[in-house]
Amino acid sequence: MAVTVRTGPISAQDNPADIPKEKWQRLVDARCAFAKVRLPYDCTELLRFVKEMREFDMVAALGYADEDDFIRRGLELDPETVHDALVMLERMKPEWAIPLRAAAEIGRTLGKNGGIRQSGNTRLTLGKQNSAAYIRARLERDGLTNELAAIDRGETTANAVAIKLKWRAAMVQHAATVEGFTRAILSHLSPLEQAQVIDGIGRPLAVAPTKKRRAI
Repeated sequence: MAVTVRTGPISAQDNPADIPKEKWQRLVDARCAFAKVRLPYDCTELLRFVKEMREFDMVAALGYADEDDFIRRGLELDPETVHDALVMLERMKPEWAIPLRAAAEIGRTLGKNGGIRQSGNTRLTLGKQNSAAYIRARLERDGLTNELAAIDRGETTANAVAIKLKWRAAMVQHAATVEGFTRAILSHLSPLEQAQVIDGIGRPLAVAPTKKRRAI
């Protein structure tokens, strides 16, 4: 059986399976450097890094106390921020570049508004957040019988109830043009939110070269 011997520098993108175990710490160091440069602008690779950490049991192999210790000392990231970002990355599976801080904020919101909740010693899994079944299960869990009855009578929809309760944002459709985006902003955002959009557009976004992604 042929054995592949890895030579040359180790990249953050390398797979642990292609690197001798005694060089895994160098892979972690490369990913730490990658995280400092790339994750503030695009954290989508973070999901793969964590999955490979678990798949190859890199925590034990490299002598870290636990996953949080690996994240904190190995990748030099805040474990809580990483865990929040992973919620977003796992549930939404974005195909666009998203900054770590933005992913963490979204993940934190998702964690508060649904998904897996604790009820005594029982974990309650509600399913996909964009489904009517999820919304109905959540209404049942929270005892919102009037809303459930209104859906059953056909007076409203699960989606409309979720928007009313601010469990999800209303979606709007406009042409992907300057005029379309302008109409959407003026029609659906408050003056303060419009000002925040203008402020955000005025900030330069320095993104390192990567494969083409849709910017968030």
